[in-house]
Amino acid sequence: MELITSKDNRRLKTLRRLFADKALRRESGHFPTEGLRLTEEALRLGHSLQELYLSQGAQTRLGSRLDELVSAARQTFLLPDRLMGNLGDTRTPQGVIGVFVLPEQRKPPLSGGTLMLCHLQEPGNVGAVLRTAAAFGVQVVLTGDCPDPFSPKVLRASMGGVLGGRWCTIDTPEHHIAARKAAGTPVYAAALNADSRPPRELDLSNALILLGNEGAGLPQSLIELADGGVAIPMLPAAESLNVAVAASILAYEMVRGGLPL
Repeated sequence: MELITSKDNRRLKTLRRLFADKALRRESGHFPTEGLRLTEEALRLGHSLQELYLSQGAQTRLGSRLDELVSAARQTFLLPDRLMGNLGDTRTPQGVIGVFVLPEQRKPPLSGGTLMLCHLQEPGNVGAVLRTAAAFGVQVVLTGDCPDPFSPKVLRASMGGVLGGRWCTIDTPEHHIAARKAAGTPVYAAALNADSRPPRELDLSNALILLGNEGAGLPQSLIELADGGVAIPMLPAAESLNVAVAASILAYEMVRGGLPL
């Protein structure tokens, strides 16, 4: 275990950038985790722990709970508490940061219940969808302009859903929609149109459902590519649902017949 005492240490400068910079995460092939629980979860799910950063306070407080992480890490660094507070993305640092190898990008699925997130803007919404999808075993496809799933805010909101879920990113949603339709997949736009039907009137078990961003919703060009619309029934006074809530309801509808109690 190596002691770092200077805020100008080269490794710490890179670590700060790794939290903030999507391009650096892609270029370096690494992503950071903050906190004991998330770091343990990444290790449990088979991600390769390259570096482990511990505050002296965390080492004292957590003791033997850190043994597995220390044993798994290729390198471990110990820092004064004052340095750890300036590294991560949370207001109240827990004193544990891991740096893991980015997994290989998955290929877009051509079958199975799938949510496509189109042009979302809020990291918390992306994380919440990935959390729910992982819980229900539903696949997720994200357009490339959605928040990076390995950004700190998405990782925290997903509660490990990014690390263990089945998701991928795509460059062109139109191409993926065409590929799914060619494979016999029904495609539905989550939008209120004249032809929209409630989810319980549709077989969504193998469907691709398109969800649009928080403000503008789905582009009309994508709605027109769908086979029809799916809309969640609501009281007349309600205007809309948060995209993460809507995605959660639709994900449940995809699998509700096969879930264990």
